[in-house]
Amino acid sequence: MKSRCSLVFLFCGLALLLFTALRVVLYVQSYSNLEQGTWTWVPVLVQGLIADLTVCSWMALGPCLYLWLAPRWLRGNKLHSTLLALGFVIALGLLIFEVTSEWFFWDEFSARFNFIAVDYLIYTTEVIGNIRESYPMPLILGVIAAATLFVTWLVRRPLGRSLERSRSGGSPGWLLAALVILPVVQVATLDAEPAKGNRYAQELAKNGMASFVGAFRANTLDYQEYYRTMPESEAFARARSILARDGGAYLQPDPAENVERSITATGPEQRHNVILVTIESLSADFLGVFGNDKGLTPNLDRLANESLNFRRLFATGTRTVRGLESLSLSVPPTPGRSIVKRPDCGDLSTIGSILAAKGYSTHFIYGGYGYFDNMNAYFAANGYAITDRADMAKENISFGNVWGVCDEDLYGEVLRKADETVATGKPFFAHVMTTSNHRPYTYPNVVSIPSGTGRDGAVQYTDYAIGRFLEAARAKPWFDNTIFVFIADHCSTSAGKTEIALSKYHIPGFLYAPGLIEPETVEGLSSMVDFPPTILGLLNMSYESRFYGRDLRKPGRPLVMLGNYQTLGLMTEDSLVLLRPQQVVEKYAIAPDLQLTEQPVADDDPLLLDAISLYQTATTMWDAGTMRVKKP
Repeated sequence: MKSRCSLVFLFCGLALLLFTALRVVLYVQSYSNLEQGTWTWVPVLVQGLIADLTVCSWMALGPCLYLWLAPRWLRGNKLHSTLLALGFVIALGLLIFEVTSEWFFWDEFSARFNFIAVDYLIYTTEVIGNIRESYPMPLILGVIAAATLFVTWLVRRPLGRSLERSRSGGSPGWLLAALVILPVVQVATLDAEPAKGNRYAQELAKNGMASFVGAFRANTLDYQEYYRTMPESEAFARARSILARDGGAYLQPDPAENVERSITATGPEQRHNVILVTIESLSADFLGVFGNDKGLTPNLDRLANESLNFRRLFATGTRTVRGLESLSLSVPPTPGRSIVKRPDCGDLSTIGSILAAKGYSTHFIYGGYGYFDNMNAYFAANGYAITDRADMAKENISFGNVWGVCDEDLYGEVLRKADETVATGKPFFAHVMTTSNHRPYTYPNVVSIPSGTGRDGAVQYTDYAIGRFLEAARAKPWFDNTIFVFIADHCSTSAGKTEIALSKYHIPGFLYAPGLIEPETVEGLSSMVDFPPTILGLLNMSYESRFYGRDLRKPGRPLVMLGNYQTLGLMTEDSLVLLRPQQVVEKYAIAPDLQLTEQPVADDDPLLLDAISLYQTATTMWDAGTMRVKKP
C-alpha cells in the first residue's frame, strides 16, 4: 500500500523492534526472578506486543493526521521532505534515548517507568545532576547518536521510498479511523494493573511509555472508586476498635467519622530533647546485627546493643516521602502520592505540632534542597523551622554532591541548631533527613571503600558519620537529656518477585538515650507508624491523637501497614492482606524468611476487614480534613 503515511509506519516498525529487543534483554537479565517454565516467555511477549502496538498507534496518530491534511503543494516541496527526514532522525534518536533510559531505570528499580519517573521528570536539577555524576553521559549520548545514525543508514532505502510516498501517496479513511479509535479505547485502561502473578513478568509485559502516562494519571487514586470498601460507619467503628489498643479515650462517641482520641499519661512529662534521624535507603540487611558479614556498620551494630532495638521493623513504603509521612503523621500509606507531596498539606496533626504545643522548638533539617519532593513546604506548613542546604553557610560545607551535603556536614548543622535552641531554654525536636547513602554514592574519602564505587561504600560512610555525630554529641551539655532515634526511610530497593516483597521493607530502627532508655532487643513486629506514639510515650506526654500507630513499649496487637502507591498491605505476624485497584484483594501466609504463599481470602476475613477499615478511614479523614489541627 503506497500510503503517504509510510514514513510513520516505518518509524513505528522500528519502534516495535526496539521495544521488543528491550523486553528480551530485560527478560534475560531478570530470568532468575521469573517463575520458571517452558512457555513463561509467551504471555510476556504477547502482552508486551499488544502494549507496544497501542503506544505505536498513539505515536502514529498525530503525524498521520498531519500528512493526511497537508495540501499537495506543501507535501511536494523539497524543503518539506527535508524537514520530514530530519524529524524522522530526531524522533528515532529520542526513541533510542527512551529505550536506553528504560534499561538504566530497570537496573535501579526493576520496574518500567512509574511514579518515581514522574517525580524525576519534575525535579530535573537533582535528577540530571544525579545522572551526570552516576553515569558517563558523554559516552552514553555519543553511543545513542551513533546508533541513531547507524539505524538511519540501515533504513536509508525504505526511508527514501517513504519520503517519496509522503508527497503523493493515498491515505485510506479506515486507517485513520483505526488510529483514532485504538488510543481512545486504550486510554481508559491505562491505570489497570494485572490482578496477580510474578511482579517481574507484570513489569516486563508493560510498555514504558504507557506506564509513564498511567503513573502520571494515577498520582492520586480515589479509594472509594478503586478499592474494596465497606459502609463508612462500619469502617470507622472497626478502625476505632483497632486503634483503641493505645488506651485512648475517643473525643466523640460512635458513630463518628474520625479517630480523634485523648491519650492520658500518668505522672509528669519528661521534656527530653529528641533528634529523629531518618537515614536514606538503609536496608536492615546492610547491618552486621542483621547478618551482613562485610563489616560496613560497626557504629550502628554497637548502637543496636545499646539501644531499644526493633529487629522486625518494616517501612511503610519505598520512597523517602512515605517515610517522612509515617514518622510525622503516623498514618497508613494511602493510595496515590504521599501526603507530603499533596496540595494543602498544612496544619496537620504531626508529632511536631504536638510537641510545639508543649513548648518545643521543632525543626526539619535536610542535607539537600528541600523543595525536592515538597519537603520544605510540607514541614514549614506544619510549624517546623526549616534548614536545608541553601541555609547552610559555605564554610560549614566540606563536601556535597547533587543530592546534598555529606552526612558529617549535615550532623554538624544539627549540633549547631541544638546548641542554639538549648541556649534559649526550650527543649528541641529535630527531624533530620540524610542524603549520603544515595546514588552516585560519593562522600569524603574517610572510609576504606573509595568514594563513588558503589552502595557498600555509601553505607560504610553513613555509619562512620553517625559514629562521629554521636561522639560530638556526647560532649554537649544537652546529651544526657536527649533521645536519639535512628531509622531508615525505606530500603535500598523495593524490587521483588511479588508485588509486595516483605524483605524489601525490612529496616533498622533504634531509640538511643543512655540513662533514659534501657537497652533491649524487641523481637515483636513493628512499623514506622509506631514511632511517633512511642516517642511521645517515652516523653510521658498527654495529647490528642489521630495516630494509627501504637506505643511499642506497651502490649497491643502488632499491625504493619505498607504499600507501593497502588497496592496497600496490612501485615500481622503470619499473614499479609493486599488491597489493589479494581477491588482486588489477596492474602498470603508469611514464612519465617518472609517469603509469601498465596491463600484463599473470604469476604469476611477479619484481617481483610481490618485492612479495609484502616485504609478507608485514613483516606476519608484526609478528604474530610479531619487530620488537621483545629485552629483556635
